[in-house]
Formats: sequence, structure tokens, C-alpha cells
Amino acid sequence: MPLCPLRMLQLAPKDLAQEVLRWKGVHFPMYMKGHLLIAGGIAEQPARWLEAMLFLEDLQRQQDHKLEEILNTRTDG
Repeated sequence: MPLCPLRMLQLAPKDLAQEVLRWKGVHFPMYMKGHLLIAGGIAEQPARWLEAMLFLEDLQRQQDHKLEEILNTRTDG
């Protein structure tokens, strides 16, 4: 069975885990609010940035769907 994303993050090297948390905690919320990148840094790799944002958006959608399933199961039973 593959590891869940949270467990993979827990087992990741510290510098990689910090980078993931920065993307999820800084870049992704700004993307969701409609903010665009400014020149420099990650903006120099827009395809990489967009791929990461779309991945995080899909992950968020999956989490929301799973939470909805769990909540519906609790109310049905």
C-alpha cells in the first residue's frame, strides 16, 4: 500500500518538507486568491509553478471530497 501524502511529508528530509510546506502555505493560498507571480524566483519557471498549483488544487479537491464522504457516512448511520 502506498504511503499517504501526509506520511510521505513526515518521512521526507527536513529541507524538502520545509519546501513543500512553503508551497502549500504561501504560494497556494495566494494562487487561490488570484494573485499572480512577480518576476524573479519561482516566476522564472512558470510551468513548474502552475503544475504545482494545479497539483495542490487537485489534492485539496480530493481532501474535500473525502471529508464530505466521511461526514455523510456519519449522518447516514
